[in-house]
Amino acid sequence: MEWATKIAGLSPRERRGLEELMASGAQGLNLFPLSFTQEWVWWNARLKPGTSLYNSPLALRIEGSLDTGVLERSLQELVGRHEVLRTSFHHLARTVVQAVEPVPPSFELPVEDLSGQDPDERDKAVERLAVEERSRPFDLTRGHLLRGRLLRLGADTHVLLLTTHHLVTDDWSMRILLGEIVTLYRAFSEGKPSPLPPLPIQYADFAVWQRDWLDDARLESEFAYWAERLAGAPVPMDMPTDRPRPAARSFGALVHWFDLPRGLSDRVRDLSRDVGVTPFMTLMAAFQLWLHRACGHDSFATSTLTAYRDRAEVANVIGDFGNLVAVPADLRGARLTFRELVLRVRDAVLETHEHADVPAHRLSLRLAKRREDSHNPISQAMFFSVHAEHSVATLELPGLRFEHLKAAAERPSTPFDIELRHFEQADGMRMQLLCNADLFEEDTVPRLAAQVTSVLEAAVGSPDTPLAGLGVADRPATAQPAGPARAGTADTDPAAGPVDTVRTLAATDPGRPAVVAGDRTVGYGELWDRLAADPTPQGLVALVDALSGTGGSEDEVARGASDVRSAPACPDGLLRQWSAALDLTAADRFLRTAPAGAPTAALETLLPLTAGATVCLAPHGAAGPEPARLGATVAALPAALLAALAARSGTPLAGLRAVVATGGDPVRLPQCAGVRFVRALGAPGQPPLPFADLGAGHRGPLVPEPAAGAALLDPAGREVLDGSEGQLHLTAAPRTAPLPTGIAARRLPGGRLELLGRTGEHVTRDGYRIRPADVEWALTAHPAVHGAVVTTAPDGTITARAESAQADAAALRTHLRRVLPSFTIPDTFVVGERLPLTPDGRIDRARARLLGGGTTP
Repeated sequence: MEWATKIAGLSPRERRGLEELMASGAQGLNLFPLSFTQEWVWWNARLKPGTSLYNSPLALRIEGSLDTGVLERSLQELVGRHEVLRTSFHHLARTVVQAVEPVPPSFELPVEDLSGQDPDERDKAVERLAVEERSRPFDLTRGHLLRGRLLRLGADTHVLLLTTHHLVTDDWSMRILLGEIVTLYRAFSEGKPSPLPPLPIQYADFAVWQRDWLDDARLESEFAYWAERLAGAPVPMDMPTDRPRPAARSFGALVHWFDLPRGLSDRVRDLSRDVGVTPFMTLMAAFQLWLHRACGHDSFATSTLTAYRDRAEVANVIGDFGNLVAVPADLRGARLTFRELVLRVRDAVLETHEHADVPAHRLSLRLAKRREDSHNPISQAMFFSVHAEHSVATLELPGLRFEHLKAAAERPSTPFDIELRHFEQADGMRMQLLCNADLFEEDTVPRLAAQVTSVLEAAVGSPDTPLAGLGVADRPATAQPAGPARAGTADTDPAAGPVDTVRTLAATDPGRPAVVAGDRTVGYGELWDRLAADPTPQGLVALVDALSGTGGSEDEVARGASDVRSAPACPDGLLRQWSAALDLTAADRFLRTAPAGAPTAALETLLPLTAGATVCLAPHGAAGPEPARLGATVAALPAALLAALAARSGTPLAGLRAVVATGGDPVRLPQCAGVRFVRALGAPGQPPLPFADLGAGHRGPLVPEPAAGAALLDPAGREVLDGSEGQLHLTAAPRTAPLPTGIAARRLPGGRLELLGRTGEHVTRDGYRIRPADVEWALTAHPAVHGAVVTTAPDGTITARAESAQADAAALRTHLRRVLPSFTIPDTFVVGERLPLTPDGRIDRARARLLGGGTTP
């Protein structure tokens, strides 16, 4: 009688009694506790009844004269030899047990004949049947956890589909399984008995031993070791993702296979021999180096799989022994070389493998400050070597040839953000990169794989060069989108500068309005007359400052022009870039809101005058001028002021066809239908460059990369890898060094930049890294929110303030819970009040941080 039938007939009281009997150490029941790795797989499988997620499939193409009877007998012997392959699993009162079932009388190997089909149809049938086989769930209570299916493609061609469950197998076990099938097949084909020696123990014996070995005292000691070893590791890592981290992750993965060039594989092996390490350690070091460059962290943790078979008794036992181990990465040190990093990795791997007893899922539960479904709690990156596929390549039988088929490979999935797998081959090294499908776009994965290869090439090519100066292959040049040609007018030269345009229009159309300040209008003729004392761009800006009432009296224009000469210049080439970005013409009325001396004051003055347009000066001291009342068609508005205007009743933005968003808050810009947005981003001491808004981004606004003058640099001053975060550096003048803007950004394919808020904005709460700009962007994505600012208190409390007339705190909290990880959700929401602004319309973060009160539903 099967154990499923026996246990199903027990009453709850009898189940508790059986559980107590097992706990007392009773022998002879053929009931055993689960190992710690089995425990994790069991409970996760229980959460998804009928799932095939934990199936472990393998497909072998076999060329040659195959004796199916001998193959069946070999599989039957294998099941009899390894008890775990005929083990069932049962839930008692408070625990789960595994029960060894009797050896079945035979191994069922159904054969399907596809030999009569057209080759193309036959290949499709093989793939369909392989997917069908790998997707069929196991009944874990019946004890048949190895099944097979044989597809006959021709007289001498077969495909063998074998499927096991992760409860009873791991990568190392697949090597054992394949090797023993071949050994048994050879012996039985020759009429000989099994040559395999008896196993010293069975997997269930290991499970009993592991439970005794890892008692409470040893577990506590291991927890203490790992808590100290992993202290300070960033959680989560700043991965170069395409999308924001979701509230709850799925495990779907995007996969890219790639081969390392033969020469590179040889150099990896040569360096490994020279340093005295395994190729795995060298590749792990290169993976850590790539993560360092891609994520910007000097110290973190990467995961790997340990076979956990350092005891001779279990070397040839099939079962789920593998365990995840975190390997700390340390890339600190200005003079650190790759050779030294490899040695650090060797020491870390050897040390952590000495502490590989503690099960990964229990360690995660112990070290995680809170339950999080958005990421793996210990590490978000994994690297390990896969041996099963290499085992297929080494199988040898007279008259038979074996080939691994990927048709039955497991559906790509990973619990990590990024997972790199290494497949050792006789003629080189094959790699597989898996990226979580929640976070990455499909075309990103091969790009990241190319980066990994490039980093490895540079590292093994110059192992004694400090990592800080290690060159990585330059990114391919990105085609820049051409801006629209400036329309201009019949009486202005599109290539002319602002002074030339004023001079020309003063002669040809002196009455055309040049500057409107309140009730006063100054034509181009009068403007040129007033400019005669200093006909320079700086003098022109100082004159308009005086007309606005923010630059002193008209008698002080000369002195003002001297002061303006120290302000950021606006080269004619930059003005033409701006004019093209806005499609500016002489018919436009341009609203200038910048006070004298502001970073964009010169731009907001010279840009419209260069086009022969009209400069409308915002009333001095006004908190929020309405462009519609001033007849403006284009307006320069700080992002926060724009949000405040958009929140007003009526149509304060009516008549605008374009907006220049200034103010240095790149993650807040409400979208208004029919209005072109161009962001003004610049570095201290330099005029801003135009970045036309491309609509809603992934983690922030998307803008096109300017034709020239932009660089994304890491703290060491190196250009960051594509897709990775760096500080945006800009220059408006040719042959000058880019200057930092304080804005974090990523370069995406297609000449796009993703703006991520201010650099250095990360805060840490409960051990988790949080970027306030991510929360602000998610808040402003809510249709009822017109502006948001997120601030943190010294005690780590996070407060979100949002302008909204419709949404309340509960609605915004619910919205964020749907789109963001729970550790980023603010503690307090303040909704409905206006955000405090500075006189020039920026969000006053200092005042926002000091404001008290709030709602915490």
